[in-house]
Amino acid sequence: MRVAWYSLGAADEAAFERYRKLLRALRREGLAAIYDLVARPGAHYVAWHMPPMEHTSPTEDEAAAIAAVLGAHGWSLDDAYLCADGERHKVYALAFERSEAPHQPVTESPRTLQPVVTTPREQRRSEGWTKRIWAALWLRPWLPGVALALTGTLLLASSLYYPPSRDFVVVPNMRGQEVSEALSVLRGLGLSTSSSPVSSTENVGQVLSSEPGAGAQLRPGRTVHLRYALPPGQLAPTDVPELSGLSVREAERQLLAAGLELGTLSRLHSGEPSGAVIAQSWEGRAPTGSSVDLLVSEGSRGALTFLPDLTGMNLGDAAALVRAAGLAAPEIERVNSTGQRANVVLGQNIAPNQLIAQDAAALRLTVTGETPRNVADETGVPNFTGMTLEGARRLAQREGLRLATPNEISSGNLPTGVVTQNPPPGTVLAGQRVTLTLNEPPRSVPTPDAAAEVRPGEPRRAAYRWDIQEGISESVARVTVTTLSGEPELIAAQRIRGGERIEGTWQTSAPGPVTFELTLDGLRYGERITVTP
Repeated sequence: MRVAWYSLGAADEAAFERYRKLLRALRREGLAAIYDLVARPGAHYVAWHMPPMEHTSPTEDEAAAIAAVLGAHGWSLDDAYLCADGERHKVYALAFERSEAPHQPVTESPRTLQPVVTTPREQRRSEGWTKRIWAALWLRPWLPGVALALTGTLLLASSLYYPPSRDFVVVPNMRGQEVSEALSVLRGLGLSTSSSPVSSTENVGQVLSSEPGAGAQLRPGRTVHLRYALPPGQLAPTDVPELSGLSVREAERQLLAAGLELGTLSRLHSGEPSGAVIAQSWEGRAPTGSSVDLLVSEGSRGALTFLPDLTGMNLGDAAALVRAAGLAAPEIERVNSTGQRANVVLGQNIAPNQLIAQDAAALRLTVTGETPRNVADETGVPNFTGMTLEGARRLAQREGLRLATPNEISSGNLPTGVVTQNPPPGTVLAGQRVTLTLNEPPRSVPTPDAAAEVRPGEPRRAAYRWDIQEGISESVARVTVTTLSGEPELIAAQRIRGGERIEGTWQTSAPGPVTFELTLDGLRYGERITVTP
C-alpha cells in the first residue's frame, strides 16, 4: 500500500473534510483504490492500494464516470492518477488541492499522470496554518511488511504525541438513554444533533446507536446522529421511488429526498447501460430511514466462442467452422508450399480451443497457394478429420498408407473421432507414417438415486470466542446463535471493554452447523463464527 499522511492545523480540517467527502464518494461508487481513510485528532491519512505496474488508459465511459464524481466536488481528471484494476479503471492517487480551472466535461480519453510519487499543488499559506505535508511512501510489492510496520509506527506515534485537546468534545455513550434527553446532553456539549427512528423491540425512544460512536473526539459544532427505537410497524412509512434505469448518484438523491438511505450496491453484467440501476430491495412503501439495496448494471459482456485447430483442413471446411463459431470471414494469406495441395490451412493467428470474444476476434488464416509443378501429379495424404478410427484405417489401406499408433485425447469441446493429423492433408509422403489424434469425449456418469434420513438430534456443545480490540469503550455485548431453522436466539449479554475477550459454549440438539454473531451496542462486531458441533 501507499500512505499519504497530512499534518493539519485547526483551520485546515474543513479542507480535509471536503477532500475526505470526495474520496468516500469515489469509494462508494467503486472508483477509488482506497484501503483506509482516517480523519481524527492527530491522524489524517489515506492508505491507497499500490497501482499495477502496467499502465493503461481508461475508456471514455470510465473517464466520464470518474470525471462526474470529481466535478461534483470541484476536482478534475487532471488531479487524479488513473489505473486499471482488473476490468475497471480507478483513482489510485488524488491531489489534496483541487485545480484552479473550472471543471470541463470530458469528451476524450483524459491525460493520465505518470506513475511517480504524487504531490499536491503549491499549498496556500496564511498566518496560523501549519504547512501541509503530502508524504507518499511507495513500497515495493515484495516488501508489504515494511508498509504495515510503518503504518503501525505512525498510528502509535499519533496516539502518544497527540493527546486530546481541550478544543475537542468526547462523544458520551448514549446507548440506552431516552432520545430527547440524549439530544439535550449532546447540545449542551456544543454539538449539533440529528436523529432517526429504527424498528426495534427495545423500549420506545431508547437510543440504539450513535454516529460517530461513543468515545469519538469531535470539534464543537460537528453533528452526532442518534438512532432510537420504535416498535415494529410504527415507523411512518414512505413511498419508495422507482429507481430502475437511474444512475447510482440520482438514485441516492431520490432516496434521501424520500427519507431513505442507500444500502449495499451489487453489480453484474446485463443488457442495461453501465451504471444503471437494475433492481432494488424495497418497492412500494417502506419504513422511514430504511436502507434500500441496489443491483447495478456493469454493461453487456460480449458473447464468447472458440475455434478448433484448423491446421491441415481444406479452406472450405475451415471457413464452415469459422461461420459456426459466429466469427466474421477470415483474412486469407496465401503462401506457396512445396509438397502440399492448394487451399490447405497452414496456420491461424487465434489459438485453438481458447475462449475469445465473438465480436472482437479478427481471424487470419495462412493457406497454401497453387500446387507446385513438381508435385502436381503426386497423390497427397487424404483428410482423415472427422472419421472414426476404423474409417480412417480403411481409407489409409485403400490409399496404401500406413498409420502410426494414434494419440488419444478426451475433450468435451471437440467432436468424436479424428481431430488432427500429421502430416496435414495434401502432403506428399516419402515413406513416413501418418499419425492421427483421436478424440473420445468423456461420458457423463449417471447420478445415483439417494435417500436421506434425518435422525433425532443429540445434545452437542458449540464454542465461540471473540477478542475485543483495544481502545473500544465500555459497550453492551450480545451473542446470538442461528441454527438451520434460521431464527436467531440471544444466548449471552454482558458489558465489556476493549482488550477483553468474549467466549463460551452453547448446548443444542439442533442438526447441522450453528452460527454465532456478536454485536456491541447493537452494531455487529467481527466475523460471524460458524461451527458444526
